[in-house]
Amino acid sequence: ISLNIKASDVLKKYEDCINESSKSIKELRKIIENSGLNPNDLKTTEFSVDTEYKSYYENDIYKREFQGYKYVHNLYINFPNDNDLLGKVLYELSKSKTDYEFSINYTVKDIESAKNKLLAKAVEDSKTKAKILTNYSDVMLGEIIFIVLKVKLILI
Repeated sequence: ISLNIKASDVLKKYEDCINESSKSIKELRKIIENSGLNPNDLKTTEFSVDTEYKSYYENDIYKREFQGYKYVHNLYINFPNDNDLLGKVLYELSKSKTDYEFSINYTVKDIESAKNKLLAKAVEDSKTKAKILTNYSDVMLGEIIFIVLKVKLILI
């Protein structure tokens, strides 16, 4: 399981924004630890602090109003497929004062091995279909001359 977590907020002062970001990540590390996972396994994929504006029209004039500073901190943690453990993490996140966003992705442990098995099955399937086509079209099946490999990764 790969659990992606996003912490973000908008605060008027830059210093408050940085402090709140730090506080939310400390809290998240504690949540992860209380759930039975190692907080050192929590990895950052993005961290940013930007200005946030509200755009609007007033009397046909475009205006922007400063809202504050927005931090965005995206992280993930991978752990074995254990629904009880996942439930603990989600329960701890739900009790938090910080409004974390999260998404859950299921993946295989050894991606390369899974890809290789799929390729082997694809070749096997192609040979079977080619034999069926040659049987019904009165031609002989020869050696494979070349293979066009187009792999499209679909994340679910």
